Amino acid sequence: MTLRQQEESHRIGNYFDIQSNEAYSNYLKQSNGSRILTRSQRSMAVYLLIELNLKRSYEIDTLFMAVNVMDRYLATLGHWNFRPEEIDILACSCLLIAAKLEQPQVPNYQNMIYAYEDLKGQEESTITKADIKSMEERILVQLGFDFSFSSPRHFLDRYTRVLDQECSEETKTLALQILVLQQVNEKMLAYSGSQVAAASLILALNQQNMHDLIKNIEDGTPSES
Repeated sequence: MTLRQQEESHRIGNYFDIQSNEAYSNYLKQSNGSRILTRSQRSMAVYLLIELNLKRSYEIDTLFMAVNVMDRYLATLGHWNFRPEEIDILACSCLLIAAKLEQPQVPNYQNMIYAYEDLKGQEESTITKADIKSMEERILVQLGFDFSFSSPRHFLDRYTRVLDQECSEETKTLALQILVLQQVNEKMLAYSGSQVAAASLILALNQQNMHDLIKNIEDGTPSES
């Protein structure tokens, strides 16, 4: 199976755009939407994943894997069936699962809890090791231990290799930063990782070209474009 075929076989889609779903509509009627995970809560969870990933000095692929695990879990479970107050536990659990798959060393539960407490400015933890292990078990069962994943980073690396002579190191770094930030926006779930990676690189190249154009104007050098 090629990378693109693997990507298509694990497409998630924007699981927030299912308000016509009968189960979702029934839940709305029963709870008035008071316990439904919102788009903004999902975005805050991704921000937490980004910060925790930096705090633990994990590889960037660990972050992409963690976001994918979280979205696949919420999509298969039905985000209306998820308790929003557990979103931070879900984020920590997904990052630990991703770290076990992507990092060279097995992650430590307590170190993750310390990192979370430090980010939240808490003296006493609101998350325990038991909470995380329980959530991990729920994720493993829900996903059937299937963690096949085509990271958008893989596609970005391929694109930059093809356009190597046109991409400066600054452009490659900017494209990766844009790709990371796109994980926050749930609307990007409607697109494949390869599409988001391509768009991120195009934006970075446009920024590079604009910078070069401005520099040429300032230097009085004719633009080649």
